[in-house]
Amino acid sequence: DPAVIVARGQCVAMGSLAQPFAPLRGLLRDLVSLVGAEALLAAAGPPGRLLPVLLPELAEGDPGEISEEQLHDAVGLLLQNLSQSSPIVAVVEDIHWADVPTLDLLRNLLHTLRRGRVALIVSYRTDDVGRHHPLRPFLLELDRAREVTRIDLARLTAEETAEQVRQILGSRPVHSELEPLVERSDGIPFFVEELLALPGSTGSPGGLPTRLPATLRELVLARYDRVSEPAQAVLRLLSAGGIRVEHELVEQIHGGAGAAF
Repeated sequence: DPAVIVARGQCVAMGSLAQPFAPLRGLLRDLVSLVGAEALLAAAGPPGRLLPVLLPELAEGDPGEISEEQLHDAVGLLLQNLSQSSPIVAVVEDIHWADVPTLDLLRNLLHTLRRGRVALIVSYRTDDVGRHHPLRPFLLELDRAREVTRIDLARLTAEETAEQVRQILGSRPVHSELEPLVERSDGIPFFVEELLALPGSTGSPGGLPTRLPATLRELVLARYDRVSEPAQAVLRLLSAGGIRVEHELVEQIHGGAGAAF
């Protein structure tokens, strides 16, 4: 069987300054490194002349401007033709940060990729998609599409956390090391990895250090800054109560209106 081609694009949180089609550029650069620029342009056919608008390194001179519809056709034809010789897995990470043009392209691919051997995989964090988030209409379309399979990733169990530790450190943790790691990470793989990066995180009598890694601390504070001041007050209260705090207890101690939490 021909080798599977895996290309990846990453959406980045840049607010209103996000560059259109940033993840598509990542996908195309991966494809160029795997099959070569000449093969990529040949697979795209006549619309391939439009791709240098996204990747200027594919051609010399100014490629000019094209419409989004032309770009959609070029990318769809490229993936379809390339997949005739090797199946393609196209991954777009963190689409909760995607710009509108990127979502429009993904929507077009969803409806037009019919004959190629292409698996399009997109990931997003449900915590970052609120009621009025621009991604929600796109997700509703995905839910209605028969060709789409949704996979909800649950938090890691203790056994799965132990396996992640083994994959990272080369050995499984003992119970006294695993228990605090599971408790503090709450089964979130990124938290597990960041906590393991702390000096003395495993193999020490004291277990995990009490301080957070800088990256993890900034991530938590960024989410804290996005909520309202009343919600921040409740979060500060909860932080003193440990991992789990009963709702009735918080109500009694908080003393404010229930709507605050």
